[in-house]
Amino acid sequence: MIRAVKHYVQDPKQKDWDDWAERLVFAMNTSVSVVRKETPFFLMHGWDPHTTITASLPTIRGDAEPEAYRWRLQVYQQQVYCRALNRDLVAAAIANRARRHNDQLPENDDERIKVGDAVWLYIDQVKPGVKVKLAHRWHGPFRVLSRPNDYSSELESRVRHTGKVYRFHAIVHDSRLKPRRIYLERPVEVLLNVPEIDFDEELALPDDSFLGGRPDRDDVLGSRPQVVAVRNVRYTEGTKEYEVQFHRGGPWIWEALVNIPPTELIYEFERVRLGFDRLAMMVQEELHPIEEEEVKDDG
Repeated sequence: MIRAVKHYVQDPKQKDWDDWAERLVFAMNTSVSVVRKETPFFLMHGWDPHTTITASLPTIRGDAEPEAYRWRLQVYQQQVYCRALNRDLVAAAIANRARRHNDQLPENDDERIKVGDAVWLYIDQVKPGVKVKLAHRWHGPFRVLSRPNDYSSELESRVRHTGKVYRFHAIVHDSRLKPRRIYLERPVEVLLNVPEIDFDEELALPDDSFLGGRPDRDDVLGSRPQVVAVRNVRYTEGTKEYEVQFHRGGPWIWEALVNIPPTELIYEFERVRLGFDRLAMMVQEELHPIEEEEVKDDG
């Protein structure tokens, strides 16, 4: 077949492509496959092709050739039967495994993951050099954007890398997700028949340990403005600084941690940043960092 292609390419005009195409197709159909150990022509028709050359040559058939041909047909039929049986067994195993998995799911749909829930994502891969038993496997939490089907969820992931935030969506199986527990900040149950206890009398506190009233919040915190948003963090000469905003719509400024009034926004920002850093360990190989331009020194 390669010789025929070379001979066809040698012609500068190549107008007899229809003659060579027929010969090339016949050569491909009569070539023995490395995988099946048979020619495509025999697998399609069940017998070998006869050309004018084989018709002109003397035959070498004997009594043993029909038996060999019959044996080849039997082997081919057994292979076809085994492949069909293999497909049926694999399909039955997949259906049985899916049925066992669905039986373990809760019958009530309300107990499953719903759109808008906060979930944790399980990633079994660990960055090289990190101990498996000490690595964090559950990352997040992530928000469920949609439910393509009953057994998977679409999540929105954000990864902070090289000063930028990358956002991508991923469809994950529910077996790798678990809902985030939401604890109430204050008790909602009303206690009835609670005995009245005077804690001051039980503790026997001195009289000078009481204040005239509850101190004002402004007296404790002073007149310093309160932080309304936190965006970034950096270290400058050993000092930890945050990029904060003291007024809605106001400018973003860098302020040292010691000068920032106590606020829950700092704790929430550090918690989210820690989750981003842990997830970045899993996906940093897939992201291409921005190459910094080299600054040449003229001196």
